[in-house]
Formats: sequence, C-alpha cells, structure tokens
Amino acid sequence: ASQLGDEGACKLVKELWGWTDESCKYIDKLLVSTAPNVDTVVIETPQKIGYVEYDDWYKDNKDEDIAELAEGYKELYEEQGQRKNAEMKWLNWIVYPTLVEDKNYMYYAYLMSDDGQVVPVIESMVYDRNGYVKFAIVPQNLTASSPESEFKNTAESVLDIYTSDSGQGYQDFTQGDKIYQYGVIGSLAALSGIAWKGKSKAAAAGIFGMILVFAKKLWWLIFIPVIALFKRLFGKKD
Repeated sequence: ASQLGDEGACKLVKELWGWTDESCKYIDKLLVSTAPNVDTVVIETPQKIGYVEYDDWYKDNKDEDIAELAEGYKELYEEQGQRKNAEMKWLNWIVYPTLVEDKNYMYYAYLMSDDGQVVPVIESMVYDRNGYVKFAIVPQNLTASSPESEFKNTAESVLDIYTSDSGQGYQDFTQGDKIYQYGVIGSLAALSGIAWKGKSKAAAAGIFGMILVFAKKLWWLIFIPVIALFKRLFGKKD
C-alpha cells in the first residue's frame, strides 16, 4: 500500500474530487492499493462521540430502523441529483448492514444510479473506546454484478488492517467512560449522514457526510508514484 502525507492527500482530494480546505481536516490517512479490489481508502479522523454499545443491534425492530435509513438515502440522493441537475437514485443493498462484533466494525454496500450509470458504494467504520473511525473504501474491479461475498471480502480486507492505539480499543472500555446515547443504530445513521430520531445531521459531520459516489477514469497523479483512478466526488447534504 502507498500512503499520502497530509499535503499530498489534501492536494489529491481538492484537485481530483473537488473537496475544499475545510474537508481536508477530516482526513487522517489516504491509502492507495491497500488490498485486492481496493483502489483508494480514505480514513477519517476519529469521531470521539463516546463508547458505542451494541445492544440495540439485537432488538426486534432493527430491520425497520435500517429500512428507515434506506429511505433516508433515497431522499439524500434525490436532493443531490437536484443540485447537480441529474437523476440520482439509491437502488438497493448489495451487502446488508453488517456488524462484526468480534472485530468491532460495521460495513455495508449498496448500488446507486447517477444518470443511469450504476455504481457500487462501500461504507464502513471501526469502533473503539471513544467512538468510531470511518472508512471510505473505493473499490476497483467490482461491479453491480459482482457477488455479495466479494464486497464483504473487500470491506473486511481493509478493516482488518486497522489497529486502535494502545489502550483505546473497543475492549478497553472502562466504567465511567462516555457512552454514545444513540447506540449502534445511531452510529449507522451517522455513517450514512442521515438524521436519526432527533439526532441532527450535524452529528454525522465529516468526510462521510459528503461522500455519495466515485466515478473512475485512469489518471496520472504527478504527486504520487502510481497510476490512480480518477474519481468524481459529490457532496452529501449534511
């Protein structure tokens, strides 16, 4: 894998994805070619909102909550399409939201359409003692027809390489630590950039509050010694 420094990462996202200087402060690391089927990974600065408990993942109404999040996605894409004068739609889950409790991470994948071009999107986060860290995984060689297992393997191949700082892992929680009041479903909404049961969209701030779709072309990057895939990034309303 190749890692860009702060200046190189900011230059990439500004020149190729149209981000602003304000966006750059949310980038912790930007990695290239970390694993098979992975083009680029953007790791956001940690969200220290409190320890996320998993209890509500096992409630009977979890699927209803996730269906509500899907409706939120549809609204966000419709709004985004109106801003860019295009038809944008959330289509369906490729990988249903998945909590891997023994490894303390969450991920999902879905298909969206941008003026008829169907694009797969992978979103994910790793939980730690203080909250979570969000990952934007830009796939390559994966399409709408790729099997679910390939998307799962791609997400997990990235998340498995991340290690929390010593004493800051999810398992290091101590009584008295701050607890996130919206639970794991609320954190899933934050990953999506969607308001959740009284929690404003501002609580979902950061890079993932702006990511919708990556479209790709081959492009020479003059500031890193690789050929990277050119991506257009469209901001999610936050």
